[in-house]
Amino acid sequence: MNGEMMIRLLSIELENFRNVEHGKIEFCKLDDIRTTTNTANITGIYGQNGSGKTSVISALGIIKDLIWGQALSDRACDCIAVDKDSCSIQITFYSQEREPDEDDGLFEYVGIYSIKLTREDKKAYLSGEKIQFKELNGKSSLRTLFEYDELATADTDNIPSPTTLWKSLLSKANLRAKFDVAEALSYNNRTSLLFADPFFSLTQELETRFYSEEKTPETYNKAFASIIVPLMVVYYDLKIFAFENLAVIEMSHQALSSLNFINLVSHEGDRFNKAGRILRIDISQAQVVSNNTLLVIQNTLVSTNEVLGALIPGLSLHVKELGTSIMNNGEEGTQIEIMSRRGDKEVPFRCESEGVKKIVTILVSLIDVYSNPSACVAIDELDSGIFEFLLGEILEVLKECAKGQLIFTAHNLRPLETLPSNCLIFTTTNPENRYIPFKGLRDTNNMRDQYLRAINIGGQNEIIYEPTSKYEIDGAFDEASSTMMALQPLEDE
Repeated sequence: MNGEMMIRLLSIELENFRNVEHGKIEFCKLDDIRTTTNTANITGIYGQNGSGKTSVISALGIIKDLIWGQALSDRACDCIAVDKDSCSIQITFYSQEREPDEDDGLFEYVGIYSIKLTREDKKAYLSGEKIQFKELNGKSSLRTLFEYDELATADTDNIPSPTTLWKSLLSKANLRAKFDVAEALSYNNRTSLLFADPFFSLTQELETRFYSEEKTPETYNKAFASIIVPLMVVYYDLKIFAFENLAVIEMSHQALSSLNFINLVSHEGDRFNKAGRILRIDISQAQVVSNNTLLVIQNTLVSTNEVLGALIPGLSLHVKELGTSIMNNGEEGTQIEIMSRRGDKEVPFRCESEGVKKIVTILVSLIDVYSNPSACVAIDELDSGIFEFLLGEILEVLKECAKGQLIFTAHNLRPLETLPSNCLIFTTTNPENRYIPFKGLRDTNNMRDQYLRAINIGGQNEIIYEPTSKYEIDGAFDEASSTMMALQPLEDE
């Protein structure tokens, strides 16, 4: 297919992920997105500290890495609940592709991608994957294309499900051997089996057999049509989604700004290096970059400046070239420094506030949400360092005018006054039901006031705040001060 493709996340579900025993968030409804594909979908996740907000962003980061074919990071082991041996993540998504110049050229389906992580020797391994598929253009039901669990398949010679169909596909010894190699490599490398190169090469061989052999068994033909064809559709769609349109911005991405390192998200590069391309720029001093990187930075700042000046009146950024120099690899580069300009005055960008640096690090992604229906941007602590009134204005504009999908966590309550209640999810104190929408809100109610009311006197299906007392806090500070004084070493007389 060569038409325009769009993917939108419908939901995410977590099991035993950090302090989330179970939690599910519905980002948007299928019927709504099928009829309004060019409107914004915004989901803000609110709750007290340590209640599972960041877990959603981290889970999406793991999914993105696996689809990219990258290995699980060492931090992934920390995502498994401390008293459990494994955790799981499941995303449900909607995909549509419209063929140009065709009246009936709309192809739609719902896909589900599930993974299971298992702890072993203080590392996380991918011990299970599952892809499900349901075409929406007909009356087909949701069906499993691939399911693999090393424990569940131990008695079935590690043939993935649906077993009968995959046995037909892997009936030749050489194909089965290649599957076994792909499986072993994915486990040893701690990567996805489905999205790693060895498994993709295997599917290409299965396709070659289907088209090149004069006569193939009917069972093979049936398995190829019902499994491999839709599996490759999902494979390509998710690959393009992860590479081009899914951006996950965790706090580690933003925290480096305090150390004068800026992670600048860029949309320059080849097809499979867009949403994921992050340029880490040291702004503490002049640095030497390649000519290609210089061009990428310049182009990125051009698009950034168009919005930056509206958010922070009069501010723009530019690259100051300080001359040619030799890079560490021996090639010729350019010594540069990023500068802030207001009117006819300019200063090094490192002199700007943390809030300004934060805005710059996420601005390209927000522009993408505004203009691209396929964009999905997940940002942890969107409100960190941003003035609350400005934050409200940004979200209000995105809700009214954007085309893509934004998922964010925050503590600042200003967005509760600018976003409708169906854009908001709240964490609870119940780890078995960690995320809930707000109930009982009327059109005339102020969401912020109602949320604070629910914190104090309840009224929701779950408790949304672990009670604290200012008197207990005062007493704790007082006792801690006394303890510190008592532990102070006596000065030598």
